[in-house]
Amino acid sequence: MATNKLIPYEATHPGILLRDELLARKMSQKELSSLLGVTPTFLNEIIKGKRPVTADFALLLEKALEISAEYWMRFQSQYELDKAALKEKNIRKMENITTWNFIKELVPVKEFAGLGYLKDDIEANIRKLYEVYAVSSIEQLVGLQAKHKANAYYRKSSKLQVNANNIFAWSTLAKYEADRMKVAPFNPDKLENLVDELKSVFFENKNVVSQTSAILSYYGIKFVQLNRFDSTPVDGYSFWSVNNPAVALSLRHKRIDNFAFTLMHEIGHIALHLQNNKEMSFI
Repeated sequence: MATNKLIPYEATHPGILLRDELLARKMSQKELSSLLGVTPTFLNEIIKGKRPVTADFALLLEKALEISAEYWMRFQSQYELDKAALKEKNIRKMENITTWNFIKELVPVKEFAGLGYLKDDIEANIRKLYEVYAVSSIEQLVGLQAKHKANAYYRKSSKLQVNANNIFAWSTLAKYEADRMKVAPFNPDKLENLVDELKSVFFENKNVVSQTSAILSYYGIKFVQLNRFDSTPVDGYSFWSVNNPAVALSLRHKRIDNFAFTLMHEIGHIALHLQNNKEMSFI
């Protein structure tokens, strides 16, 4: 069985155990210090956790209290390990907070949280976003954004408010979802048949999204429907996902004419560009 190593909220010094033992025996610190041949101050510092229990002192306790030296040394060792683990945990917490504050400048975390990708655990959220963006560090995330801006092809509008980071996040999430999908093998020679079937669906205008998804899957094209992010006036996105082309739509305008035009536009990119250059993407 796999077990998780739990880190205590606070490391327990063996001096606390010694204090409890004295209380149980109704023995004063002065009595024990006299029995051990140490000063009361020395014993009190151990009980308060200011001094470690050494091997020599553990042997004295064994003689005086008939509790093995190994017992005291085991607790002293565990105390040291717990202290180190807590220190490492606190350092990691601080690092996570710093990383998270930086991530919030690059990633629309509210959008990801609203879609259920993020919870209340900062460390888990960082891991999840790194997984979605396929990176392992902030530096890689910044580099990936710069590369995306250079390689993606946009049809830009001067009238709409656009957040480049949000567009990147939306398209990255679309690709993340597409990469997890499995569809039939893609055959470019059957694109005309695909278009004919889609035209029939558009004309009938019933259960359009679900029918479109089934048809595209049958012809080897992944289909992702992902609501747009704030300041992300994106209609469609076409790209290559593993072994198949993929199309993501935002349904920003819930109208059949916009849906049909955008989908056909992205399929056009697949037919004309993506087959020959799988590194390209069109938003």
